[in-house]
Amino acid sequence: MNIQGLNEENNSSDSDTIEKLNMGSKKRKSFGREVDVMKKLRISSHEQGEDCKCRRYKCFEILDLLERKRIIKDFNEIFSKDEQSSYLTGLINVLPIKQRRPRQNEELAKFHDRAYSYKVRTMKENNIIEVPVCRKAFLSLHGISGRWLQTIQQSLKKCGKSPKDMRGKYSHTHCTKPPATLEAVKNHIGSFKGRQSHYSRKKSTVVYLPESLNLKKMYKMYTDLNLGSVSYEYYRKIFNNNFNIKFGYPRSDTCSSCDKFTAEKLSLERKLENTLTAEGKTDLMQQLKNLEIQNELHLKKADVFYARKRAAKKRSIKVMDYESIAMDFQKNFPLPNISTNDVYYKRQLSFYSFNIHVLSTADSYFYCYSENVAAKGSEEVISMLHHFIFTQLDKRLKQLEIFCDSCEPIKISLEKWENLQQLKTFCETDGASEFYGNLPYKLTRKAKKKTKDVLHTLIETDSEKDEEEEQEQNRYSKTKKTAVIKKKKLLASVKRK
Repeated sequence: MNIQGLNEENNSSDSDTIEKLNMGSKKRKSFGREVDVMKKLRISSHEQGEDCKCRRYKCFEILDLLERKRIIKDFNEIFSKDEQSSYLTGLINVLPIKQRRPRQNEELAKFHDRAYSYKVRTMKENNIIEVPVCRKAFLSLHGISGRWLQTIQQSLKKCGKSPKDMRGKYSHTHCTKPPATLEAVKNHIGSFKGRQSHYSRKKSTVVYLPESLNLKKMYKMYTDLNLGSVSYEYYRKIFNNNFNIKFGYPRSDTCSSCDKFTAEKLSLERKLENTLTAEGKTDLMQQLKNLEIQNELHLKKADVFYARKRAAKKRSIKVMDYESIAMDFQKNFPLPNISTNDVYYKRQLSFYSFNIHVLSTADSYFYCYSENVAAKGSEEVISMLHHFIFTQLDKRLKQLEIFCDSCEPIKISLEKWENLQQLKTFCETDGASEFYGNLPYKLTRKAKKKTKDVLHTLIETDSEKDEEEEQEQNRYSKTKKTAVIKKKKLLASVKRK
């Protein structure tokens, strides 16, 4: 897949991109979820200060503890710093100076040109009352600094409205890159051929590049081409802001029909390149077209299957007498799960895991056994499914739908079930895909890794014990031999005497 086409569909205007990129590239700026969370935490984590202890208004005596807690709680719930500044501005009144009493000579003294009064709003008997407070109490009740209040006062004095937070909004025009440089970098990144994930054909726009490639290698390729001098940071920002690219191919448990289509298409394309006759090319083009039609039909069938499953999940949540489940076998686990060389040359015991996933509650039930207990066939599936239906499901159910992967329609005797009237089975006949039954297996894979570490520890411990026992046995045998020799020498000396 060409990344360039995907890039043209999803990109916004280039002028906005240039403005974002030219915000300095000497030091990496923090972007993303963590920074956004920290900003919200700073906005919503104001704490009240100490009692002002003023004699004029007696602020903390008039406002009880519950009122003070409500004021700080409401202030912390305001979404942004600009809105908080606007809220505080509404609680400040600008007044003219009524009287001046300078302590120094009037020529040397610095006079204030405005006076300010502060208030807070409280609820009493379902009425909003404005309570005047002193400056210290105003700062303490809202948990703000004097510098913030001073900024609000200066904005009120100059333009009569609350200030705007301009942090991080400065455009670095002195180091702006020309649009041609931006286009050169975008064209270079878009020239890499990638592929989409096997899963989520319509939902995801992520493009995957080979896992042997990385961003530093891509930047080195760009600099070798001499398309324009840019820093690695500039290149990285374009990569992150304009493309949805990841490295590595997350393909496991893929659909057999899709894999067959990919192999046949690649084979026909190679034949088409090597064919010289017009007749042969026409025939190959027709085969390629028929193959693509069959694959499109296969994908549409898969979409219908998953749409039906999503609808069944929503219905099972709402309707009490209806339930839907998904079932699937996990990949076989070889036992023991160790990386010792001898294991590769010996037959291992297979461990089977069968999962039934309840769509309405997202609960998973595992039936686990080894190959010496039972096989992995239709009779075992029916037995486990029969046990689940008659032991785990609600007896009041009237309808049950089963979604499975590469399986024949299931027939279960429901003579013991009094209320169940309908049992339907929906099968995706060609291969696996993003199946509900596969999701809980991620946890078992992690458990498998942990088990492997534990087994390594046990083996190391056992080997250490064996070595200690062997050393002890050697010491014992040496001691025994020494005792026998001493005994023989003693008997020989007695005989001589």
